[in-house]
Amino acid sequence: MALSIVAWAAVYEEAARSLFGPLSINCAAPDDGNMNLLSRTGTPAQKEWWLRPVVEGQVKSSFAMTEPAPAAAPIRP
Repeated sequence: MALSIVAWAAVYEEAARSLFGPLSINCAAPDDGNMNLLSRTGTPAQKEWWLRPVVEGQVKSSFAMTEPAPAAAPIRP
């Protein structure tokens, strides 16, 4: 929708008034962040392949993060 940050804040505030608000306007995490990132930095092919199905509500996106060693290693006393 090409909204400004302030406009998005107003949308989020209204959506948060209901438990199902973010789901009803398709702005629940992690989809919202992934959609914004792809819309700003994705190539046209990436937008078509990854962004369109999420925006249309056909699929849910996900987010995964890993840490390089030794940060992911268990802490030993």
